[in-house]
Order: sequence, then structure tokens, then C-alpha cells
Amino acid sequence: MGQVVVERPNPPVTSMVKLAGQEMSDTHRRRLRDALGGFATGVTLVLSKCDNDYHGMTANSFSAVSLSPPLILVSIANGAKAAEVIRQTRRFSVNLLSKSQQEISTHFAGRPSEMVSPNIEWTVDGTPYLDGALGTFLCNLYRSYEAGDHTIFVGEVEEYQHALEEPLLFFRGKYTKLSN
Repeated sequence: MGQVVVERPNPPVTSMVKLAGQEMSDTHRRRLRDALGGFATGVTLVLSKCDNDYHGMTANSFSAVSLSPPLILVSIANGAKAAEVIRQTRRFSVNLLSKSQQEISTHFAGRPSEMVSPNIEWTVDGTPYLDGALGTFLCNLYRSYEAGDHTIFVGEVEEYQHALEEPLLFFRGKYTKLSN
């Protein structure tokens, strides 16, 4: 009978760090942020009606939740204006950004530029969305859950569209792209 050899993966870069029940130091907060940034995500633009205009913010905490009913989620910091606007209007759009829309992402991530003029369109019921996005999901607020310093907004998708383009990705604190 032959011998079975089990190869062990390379050891982790850092050892496990216990956080439960402890105050998090600035060092551990930074390390946790770096660890979470090791998961590549797509980049979205969340839009909602605000007074007679729109409010938008870049978010990469987006996920599919359910097909029946069709639900998605986005997580937004409790202190962000977008969280307040979505709670009030109960309608929002999540727009998936393509690799050609990095400037739009940066613009809505708190570094506005007069050079960026996104093509915002409006639905009949007054929900703003980004024309030309890789994908758009028009949502009614289904549920919201406070979770630490963020609120998870679950939206029921009423309408959607998508295109076959390469997405804008975020990895380790920087924009990146797919490689073959």
C-alpha cells in the first residue's frame, strides 16, 4: 500500500488574532481592515432621491441575497448621509461600475471632481440611477438591520439591467482589474 502525503499550505502571514470581547486597538483595527481588504470586491454607486436632487455614494459592500423574492444588500455606515436618505425615501438604486467608471467611483467616494459629470437618469417614480452602469438594480427597502457601525439595507429588486463588460474591482485598498 502506498504512502499518502499531505502537503501543508504555507503558514499564514500573521497568527490568528482574538478580538471577541476585547477593545480593539488602532493597530488591530488597521490589521483587520487590511485583512478584509484581501477580499476583492466589485464597486457600486448607491443612489437615492434627496429633496429635489439625488444623493450618491460609492460602496463595495454589496451582495446578492435571494432570488425569490429578488433581494440584494448594501452596507452603509450609520453616520453616512446615504443611510439617512434611504431610511427616509425607502427607495434606492445600486449601480455596478465597470472598469471605465473609476472616476465616477472616486467622485462619489468623497473626492468630487468638476471633471466628472455622471449621466444620472430618473425612473417614473423618481428613483435615480446611473445610465451606462455595468448593472443597475432599482429597489424598494425590504428590511434594514443595524450591525455595529453600519446598517445593512436589504432591497427588493423591482427592475434591473446588466451589460457584459469588465467590472471595476477593489482589492487591498486600490482599484484593480481582472487578469487572464
